[in-house]
Amino acid sequence: MPVVKGGVWTNIEDEILKAAVSKYGLNQWARVSSLLARKTPKQCKARWLEWLDPSIRKIEWSREEDEKLLHLAKLMPTQWRTIAPIVGRTATQCLERYQKLLDEAEARENAEELGLGGPEGGETAAPSADDVRKLRPGEVDPDPESKPARPDTIDMDEDEKEMLSEARARLANTQGKKAKRKARERQLEESRRLAVLQKRRELKNAGINVKVTTRKKGQMDYNADIPFEKAPAPGFYDTQEELAQNERAREMFDPRKQQLANKRKGDGEEAEHPETKRMKNNKGDSGASAFAAAAKAGQQQRIREAEMSSKRRSLNLPAPQVSEGELEDIVKMGMSGERASTLAEGSENENTRGLIGNYQNQMVGATPIRTPRAPQEEDRIANELRNARARTETQSALFGGENNEIVEDSATTGYQGVTPSQKAAATPNPMATPFRNGMANGAGATPRGPGATPMRTPRDNFRLNENDESMQLVGQTPRDVRMQEQAQRSSLRSKLASLPKPKETEFELELPEERAEAMASSSETVAEDAAARDKRNADLAHAAAMAEFRRQTQTVQRGLPRPKVVDIDAMLKNARDSKDPIEREIEEETALLMANDALKFGGAKVNGRARPVEIFAEEALQKAKMEVVLEMGQDADRSQFGAAFEREWEKAHESQTMLPGLAGYGEDELDEEQLLVEQFDNVQDAISASAEKSAATEKRLTKHHGGYLARQKVLKTKIQQAAETLEKTRLDVEVGRAAEMAEQVAMQGRLEQLRDEVGLASPKMQFMLTIQAVLALATASMGQVYNTYNSITALSGMINASSSSTLGNYYNYWKLTDNDTTYDLTRSDRMPVSTPKTIPMIGLRERAIIEPNRTAMVIVDVQNFFLHPQLSPAADKGRAAVQPILNMIEAFRANEMKVLWVQWGIDNYDLLTMPPALLDQFSDNHSLNSTFCTEMGTIQEENGTEVDLGKKLCRGSWNAQPYGPLYPAMLEGTASGTDYYFNKNRLSGLWGAQTPLGLYLQESGITTLFLGGVNSDQCVWSTLIDAYFKGFDVVYAEQMVRYNADSDGFLANSSYIIDALNAQSGEH
Repeated sequence: MPVVKGGVWTNIEDEILKAAVSKYGLNQWARVSSLLARKTPKQCKARWLEWLDPSIRKIEWSREEDEKLLHLAKLMPTQWRTIAPIVGRTATQCLERYQKLLDEAEARENAEELGLGGPEGGETAAPSADDVRKLRPGEVDPDPESKPARPDTIDMDEDEKEMLSEARARLANTQGKKAKRKARERQLEESRRLAVLQKRRELKNAGINVKVTTRKKGQMDYNADIPFEKAPAPGFYDTQEELAQNERAREMFDPRKQQLANKRKGDGEEAEHPETKRMKNNKGDSGASAFAAAAKAGQQQRIREAEMSSKRRSLNLPAPQVSEGELEDIVKMGMSGERASTLAEGSENENTRGLIGNYQNQMVGATPIRTPRAPQEEDRIANELRNARARTETQSALFGGENNEIVEDSATTGYQGVTPSQKAAATPNPMATPFRNGMANGAGATPRGPGATPMRTPRDNFRLNENDESMQLVGQTPRDVRMQEQAQRSSLRSKLASLPKPKETEFELELPEERAEAMASSSETVAEDAAARDKRNADLAHAAAMAEFRRQTQTVQRGLPRPKVVDIDAMLKNARDSKDPIEREIEEETALLMANDALKFGGAKVNGRARPVEIFAEEALQKAKMEVVLEMGQDADRSQFGAAFEREWEKAHESQTMLPGLAGYGEDELDEEQLLVEQFDNVQDAISASAEKSAATEKRLTKHHGGYLARQKVLKTKIQQAAETLEKTRLDVEVGRAAEMAEQVAMQGRLEQLRDEVGLASPKMQFMLTIQAVLALATASMGQVYNTYNSITALSGMINASSSSTLGNYYNYWKLTDNDTTYDLTRSDRMPVSTPKTIPMIGLRERAIIEPNRTAMVIVDVQNFFLHPQLSPAADKGRAAVQPILNMIEAFRANEMKVLWVQWGIDNYDLLTMPPALLDQFSDNHSLNSTFCTEMGTIQEENGTEVDLGKKLCRGSWNAQPYGPLYPAMLEGTASGTDYYFNKNRLSGLWGAQTPLGLYLQESGITTLFLGGVNSDQCVWSTLIDAYFKGFDVVYAEQMVRYNADSDGFLANSSYIIDALNAQSGEH
């Protein structure tokens, strides 16, 4: 049973994944997932990117993040992969947060407006969004990668223990190639450090101090330096402006001009001080020059320290704007005003009291103690949530009505850019002058009104200077008048601009009656477009049909089955017998509705007189449904209803005499047989109608498809004739093959008889017998004559052989040379020899001489199907032969010898003519769905790429290509013309009378074959046997295959063959 990977992540799996990522990195997920038996590479990558990555922010969402998330969701709906990097969270976090914000907004709206929340913890409380989305028993979490890990169990199962032990062993592997390489690198680094340390110690003992700087450019020594260090600026105050000035001065400094100035200055001083010339003459003294350099360096250091100290000078505050004397004057002024107010209030005359203003709280009004709060603004997040819900809950335009209201003013994030539009709320500053224009007279100007100048008392409660805002007692110039008018216009514009924008819904435009009548008359003259009229009428008809459909019963709306016969009188009679008035009304209405459905929609027969049904408005029906729902919601114990329903159901179905619902028909004394007769008549009528309809349909189909049926009959006849011809041809072929085999058996006897006769006769008689034998067999088939001629020629070659060291006939023979230790396979007596090669052999003879032009190497079945580790894990010996094969290919190409690739390549014709035994041999568990040319699926390489295997051993599929480095070698050889590729459909590449490989060998004159490949006991062995029977010289390379074949040919070592070819190539 295959293991289904996935599920909840555990702490053990998380820790293993972290360790694997630290070792293998973030690109080799296939190798990382190999440590986790229950997780796929895709799941491992998702777990890391969604939960375990240290860069993932798991803290609470801030208000700015929520605002940015809602703004981006408005601009790019459902594009969470794009929104996530902008917000700084993962896509899953953004989606969950968005749903949570919508759920909270919906809950607040329901709690505030509808009041459906119910008492907290009560049974009638509405389910929350978390309760709705919570997984129920038996459900599987579709996205476990973004959830916290499940705590580990106390007792782990065997699979977890095995996974943990394997991960611990693989992660702690110190004997692998990579671990050994890392150890070598650490050892080299340590030896390098010790060498540098020893060198530094030796230089230090010699009096030379060398600073060890092993840091490369762009790198940081975390042991000596502080990463991400930002040194604080020196001093207590900001000196950025001074540093910028210094940099600008340094950039403007020209050293050449400075040198010229110093030179001219030195010339003048030299003229005034003659001792300078003597000092220059003594400049060659090394001691004096060193002392002067040290003094100069010390002076520069003191200058730098002075500059640093000047930057950290003491803090000098500016002089106060209000002096002590001015403060005393202000206090005296306030005291005098209070005394005047006290005297005026003590007077009995109201006019006197009204002449003095109250300035006691003037300071509080001018300069408030607490900073005024900013005006209250609308919640932008709440508005965006309301807009999001309105966009998702919008009804279709077919229903009509108004669209949902969407807030699009400054209270939302807007559409200006990717980030939400920021509207900084400015805190009112009472210290700032509320209104400035060009009319101010500068410092010390007269205040214009109360509160205009902080800490000053305008003392103008009576608004004496209200009309003259300039507070100037002298006459104004024309320029001041123009500036005052301009300031007033600007003030008016700003006040008008601060008014709220008008809403479109607050205005309703009405045309005058005369204009309206004119427009009505003009609209009557213009005819309405027919398409628009038809569409409007269709929409109205559809809306009316939908409204009528909603007024029907639930049985009709849901398409539930309805009774065939409705007896309305019996149902009304039973309803009147009910004692409960409410149930009586319900039963009467039910009877009327059933009868109405039967009459209106058909499919049933109504017995009795039908009554009209009252038609209710849609609003009334909705209100009734709401009342029913509320009434059902108030039922505290719903289990009573369920129990009553179960009792009635059991009572109705326990009866064996009649079906439920037929009890009301017993009192009518109807004849049951008559009912059955009527039902039979109805069924017979329906059958007749269906037969007539079927006959008409069949006639129409015959008319339309008559041509296709005639064509089908013609093609069927042709297919039958082709099948009969194929079967007859197959029988003829089988008969011919049987006759050929019989003739070959009889031919052996005839040849033996001819050999005996020729051995007893004289040479002249032998020639006559040969001629007579040829004439005697002239009447046989051409194949028999050809075989007989070869046999007689071989026999004559054996008779005429000058030495007993020659084996074979004139056309196909070997020679033994060098004291019977070397086989000469070149056939030099009848074919030219250019550059013969001597090859060492293993067996009875030590060497063999071959001709490169008539020699080829045959590579059999080195395909992915037989050698790939995931398709054939046990083919280690076959994979070990890959490198020797490559070496042999290189040697053969260097000596201009052909390389022939013989591989499985099945096509559709081969599949039709293949015997069942071979199909069963290459099937998995004797299944026909896994034999040749069946889909093999896909595999995943070590680098993580997914490979489509294609059809099993079919031409062009990936599993039929040469394995690994052999495939590019084959492509290179076929492109250069040294290699040839042949497809085979049996174990042997030479099976059959004519094969592509056999025809090529015959046309090219190749007689010697070096065989190599895999499955040496099947495909390579079969090809060797057929080549042996066909008369080819067969050489088996020992390292290219693993089998003892010296009984059917020569056995050689591939390394010895390569060495011999390379050595003899240098000689020639």
